[in-house]
Amino acid sequence: MENNKLATAGGQRSRLLLLCLAVLMAASLLTAPVTAADTDWENLGFEAMHETNVFDIETGLPFLGYLTAVQTPDGFLYAGGYGGLVRYDGKRFERIKGIDSVISLCVAEDGALWIGTNNGMLVRMAADDKLTFYGKEAGLDVIGIRAICQDAAGDLVFGTDRGVYVMDASETIRLLDDDRLEACYVNQLSGDASGTVYGSDYEGNVFVIRDKRVVSYLEGGSISGTVQSVFCDPLREDWIYIGTTGSEVLHGSLTQRPDTYELIKAEGLLNINAIRQVGERLWIGSDGGVGFLNPDGAFHRLSDPAFNSIVNMFTDYEGNLWFTSSRNGLIRISDNNFADLNQIAELDERVVNTTWMKDGLLYVGTDTGLLILDSEGELFRSELYEQLKNTRIRAIKEDSRGNLWFCTFSEYGLVCQGSDGTFTSYSEDQGMLSNYIRTVYEMEDGTIAVSVTGGVQLLRNGRIDQTFDQADGIPTPSILSLSEDKDGRLLLGTNGRGVYMIDGDQVLPYPVEDEMDSSVIMGIKRDDRRDCFWIVTGGTLSCLKDGAARPLANLPDELSANGCYDVLFADTGKVFLLCNSGIFVMDGDALIAGNSVEYEHYNAKNGLPHMVTPNSRSYVGENGDAYIACSDGLTRVNINGQLSSDVTPRLTVAFIDVDANHQLIRVTDGETVTVPAGTQRLSIYPYVLYYGLGDPKVSYYLEGFDQTPMRSTKQDLETVSYTNLPGGSYTFHLDLEDGREDPYGVSVTIVKE
Repeated sequence: MENNKLATAGGQRSRLLLLCLAVLMAASLLTAPVTAADTDWENLGFEAMHETNVFDIETGLPFLGYLTAVQTPDGFLYAGGYGGLVRYDGKRFERIKGIDSVISLCVAEDGALWIGTNNGMLVRMAADDKLTFYGKEAGLDVIGIRAICQDAAGDLVFGTDRGVYVMDASETIRLLDDDRLEACYVNQLSGDASGTVYGSDYEGNVFVIRDKRVVSYLEGGSISGTVQSVFCDPLREDWIYIGTTGSEVLHGSLTQRPDTYELIKAEGLLNINAIRQVGERLWIGSDGGVGFLNPDGAFHRLSDPAFNSIVNMFTDYEGNLWFTSSRNGLIRISDNNFADLNQIAELDERVVNTTWMKDGLLYVGTDTGLLILDSEGELFRSELYEQLKNTRIRAIKEDSRGNLWFCTFSEYGLVCQGSDGTFTSYSEDQGMLSNYIRTVYEMEDGTIAVSVTGGVQLLRNGRIDQTFDQADGIPTPSILSLSEDKDGRLLLGTNGRGVYMIDGDQVLPYPVEDEMDSSVIMGIKRDDRRDCFWIVTGGTLSCLKDGAARPLANLPDELSANGCYDVLFADTGKVFLLCNSGIFVMDGDALIAGNSVEYEHYNAKNGLPHMVTPNSRSYVGENGDAYIACSDGLTRVNINGQLSSDVTPRLTVAFIDVDANHQLIRVTDGETVTVPAGTQRLSIYPYVLYYGLGDPKVSYYLEGFDQTPMRSTKQDLETVSYTNLPGGSYTFHLDLEDGREDPYGVSVTIVKE
């Protein structure tokens, strides 16, 4: 058969047209080669590498509008708005009773939470949740406590609608003695590490307070643009950022004239309310959205429409970035090891069946055609793309000679893009059993085995050399998977008849003790590391080793109930099981040996942006980058890397409830609590204060009562109740289960009289 042709089952005119297209295709590749150095798949852009989550009424928030949020030293998050104060533990939101109309929050050095309200009250919440209110009787004659900071002496500085006040250690409140601030309407305060306080008012004036004195004052008329907010620069002493009511940020030193300040353009933003330096990025939040300034000075605006009416932002102890929106609730941005390639390419409406990376280009086979993408998500419009852009692609594979094979369900059948840029089509016209090609497999001797509707065909030296159909013993017209054993026999995964093989000229059942729980073989994955085959049946997994096939009975129940589609092997010895309910990661040796296995499960709740396509085939590069075919797009993850965060979750046993009276007793780690002798029901509230995309595993038990620990995850952890405990001393333990050498846990001792 000649090269440079895409012959099909059509007539002579169709063949001539395809011949012309093939010549153009070859010419386009020969004149415009692309190499891996021409593209960079390491940096896919911020939004592809991060997960954005919006928390609103549907996800548990008691109300929507939030103006401020902080994290206290015990690990809880607090958010405030006109609807009150909300506490968040990473799983559920709880409204704090007795506090309304919150417009500012500040965490003091002693761990207390200071709360500014819009009804004239300053409130202190101690570590034990005790509330202390300060109002007119304390000398505070205002309506709104709009901003709170702590200065170098540890005293509170708070801005109100009627000036700036100071509270010292004796809880004496006084108005700051400066005529310029006596009656100003403060809109922002920002403190730096040295205790210097920077602020702005609604007249556009900017002021700096140090040691209870105004040491710098910039009148609004001297500043270019109308001042909306002011924030200290944490990287330069005495430098500030000034957000304007437009789309500009001014940056400069207090020792300079404002008209010499650097001008930062935040295109598309309006009314800049929040500015924070997080790592190398300068984040800017506004009424009109959110964006960041890179170190090179380039500004990037996030595209998610949820980012509007942003009032404030902060980072938690794990590095997650939180935004408060006066309209949309709370928004979190987290690092994600699962990259969402839909963010750089238009893949949302496509079912992806297969992927392959070659020469820096990602080939994506979908139900609706072939896509060829560069690392920017742009289409590489070669003639191959034009020819196959509306063709269903089931598999893409590269052989050892650098040829790329495309399995289509179309008139083109099997298409080979040669390493020299030439193209060949194998269809019914050239002797294929049909034009519906499911997959290909290169055998050790270079033979290309092809699964085609109707049987299996072997290509050698570019020609169809052998054909095996039902007359030759092929048990079903649909062969779902191919592999090769160490004796050179071609293994066939059939659709309903188990595992067969082609041995020379014969088609025979594969000689194993068949103990698999399904005869539909979606995948046969050869594993030289463990000297076995993994048999994917869709319902579960089996191991084919030493002449026996057995189901892996030690799979997690959650996986067995949802089915497995594919297995990926990491260099670390772990296996990635691509399943209906997400991706399971576990030790492959332990799984094959039948031992008890620990596992990590990734789904939409902890970072996996898309669900895997059944019977798909995903490319894994030498460095471990896997481009996973999904039912609504494409996901990339490095299977050799660490997926779980290296941040230690904070554990706490925060509350105890006696006889379900709902008057929670606040406790601290290591504390001893005494309960009455008549206590019939004791409820203990354990928490995993973790806010990222993972779902940490923990164990818990009541020493003195429980015989063995119970195991759970953060998302499944609930209140633990005990009834009719005998009098005595008990210790409740909550421990992190992450395999670390140095165990981490917390405990509370409970004495029942």
